[in-house]
Amino acid sequence: MLLKNEYCVILDPFVDGKNRLGTKVIKRGEQSFFLNPGESLQHNEIKKIYVLGEKDALLVSAMEAYT
Repeated sequence: MLLKNEYCVILDPFVDGKNRLGTKVIKRGEQSFFLNPGESLQHNEIKKIYVLGEKDALLVSAMEAYT
């Protein structure tokens, strides 16, 4: 069960009756769910959502090239 300030990433999600291998789905907010066969949580964890304040900053860098 996810709380309103949590999220998780599901690997190989089950969509339209099939596992979509190599894809990811983000679930966030208050919800309860079960993993379907073949699905797994990324890093086996549920993470907290962080909200930045007006004096906070975020430095972002790309992990892959994008065109």
